[in-house]
Amino acid sequence: MAREIKHVSIPDNITKQIAISLSISEDIIEKIITHQWQNIRKAIPLHSTIEISNLGVFHLRPRKVQKEIEKFLAIKNSLERKLLKDPFHSINIKKLEQVKGDLEYLLQKKQQIENEQV
Repeated sequence: MAREIKHVSIPDNITKQIAISLSISEDIIEKIITHQWQNIRKAIPLHSTIEISNLGVFHLRPRKVQKEIEKFLAIKNSLERKLLKDPFHSINIKKLEQVKGDLEYLLQKKQQIENEQV
């Protein structure tokens, strides 16, 4: 009889390793990681640099933002072409609205980064 191989995701594996090395439950480690991630998500719209204790300072790279803008513009154009063929396709309408929101956010970040560099 063959053994079933269980796949563990990288975040789950990291969480488990931290829990074992610190002798803390995985649930607590998961809550800490979730809390940190939520704080990072809140800080990103306000700042182009984020400092995480014991990990370092992370900078939003202008080139990466520009590539993301180009990617979202291509997706937006594709969805708009699809909607020309089928204007009442609700999934494409929802996707387009999400892409427009993401694109607006990225354009604001690009402007913020440019203003900080001056």
